[in-house]
Order: sequence, then C-alpha cells, then structure tokens
Amino acid sequence: MRETGAFLADQVKTRTRPLHPLVWILIAGVAVRILLLVWFAGLPLDIHDERDYNALAVNLVETGRYSLDWQRVSTIHS
Repeated sequence: MRETGAFLADQVKTRTRPLHPLVWILIAGVAVRILLLVWFAGLPLDIHDERDYNALAVNLVETGRYSLDWQRVSTIHS
C-alpha cells in the first residue's frame, strides 16, 4: 500500500501538463498589445476617423449629446 504523501505527489505530477498552444498565442498577443500601447502612448491621433470618434466620445461624456460639435446632433432618429 502506498503512503498518502507519495500518492498525492503522484497525482500532482499527473495533473500538471503544458499549456495549450492557443494560450501561448493569447499571452503573446497581450504582450504585443501592451508594448504597442506603451510605444504609441504619447502620439496624437492621426487618422480622421479616430479624431471624429474621439470627439464624439468626449462630447457624449461632457454634454450628453452624440455630436461632433455642441450645436448639431450627428444622428437623426425617426
């Protein structure tokens, strides 16, 4: 009959297995995303759509209106 400690050690050894390759890809993707965030953190928005989306978000938070400027609404609902 095995000792309890040896039996538990055998169970722990059989449960540990290498991570699935998709988990490694996910970890690598998160690392690349963080590096790009740090690398481009101080740069201004250069694409027209990015500036518009940012302006829409800022106006929505500050004024409660979904508009590019404070006078006219950007969407029309019927």
